[in-house]
Amino acid sequence: MKLVILTGMRRGMASLALPALRAAGHEVAGVILSEEQVVDRKKWFKRRLKKVVRIGLFGALNGIRMREWFGDAPAALVGMRDLADVAAEAGVPFETTPTVNSDRTVELMSRFAPDLALSLGNSYIGRRVFSIPAHGMINIHHELLPEYRGAQTLLWQLYDGAAMTGYTIHRIDATIDGGAILLRREVPADLGSTLRESVIRTCAKVYTASIDGLLEVLRDFDALAAGATSQGGGRSFTTPTFWQYLRIARNHRRLVRK
Repeated sequence: MKLVILTGMRRGMASLALPALRAAGHEVAGVILSEEQVVDRKKWFKRRLKKVVRIGLFGALNGIRMREWFGDAPAALVGMRDLADVAAEAGVPFETTPTVNSDRTVELMSRFAPDLALSLGNSYIGRRVFSIPAHGMINIHHELLPEYRGAQTLLWQLYDGAAMTGYTIHRIDATIDGGAILLRREVPADLGSTLRESVIRTCAKVYTASIDGLLEVLRDFDALAAGATSQGGGRSFTTPTFWQYLRIARNHRRLVRK
């Protein structure tokens, strides 16, 4: 099955997945990196302002501080490298596109003509993109679905007082994290002395585990696709407010002391 990787992260899951896919003998026709350019600045600003109003100024500032917990820090821990370099070493064509839903993305996806596309770290993907591959597009969500749509690894699990996280590989449809589930795996949290340490270590653990899950899905794709389960109802999350963060931190301390 011919694959294409679509990602919005130069140093993220695609950098980890590409060598594993090649080592497993999968044909990767190309890698498309969305540069996430802001096309409509007024609309972008309104969305950001609406989120700040919803989660509060302190929540927004805290969210900016936590970005490194889910990005650069676990990326360094598992050895994620610049995607252009990884693709060059694998001999896989590497292309860029201004935004994930741009005409350029449609053109590249059509040119590569994949059987299946892999979403490995993107914003919302529209139908004009995910409908191009013969078998559609699948996504790795680093949390358990449908309970934690939009959530980042471990954070909202801790809010609920749990130390069990995981990942879900699902089809992409017109909803956000709502497509039919192909594979769902629980992963115990790797708790450290601080919340930051726990999130980073757990992210690294889940990211690595999800590559094994992706290879499993590709190996048994026909059977898993035929038995894919629709999600039904679920919950959606975003950056926590400051008060929600305090509860997360309090529950973390309690779990560490156990």
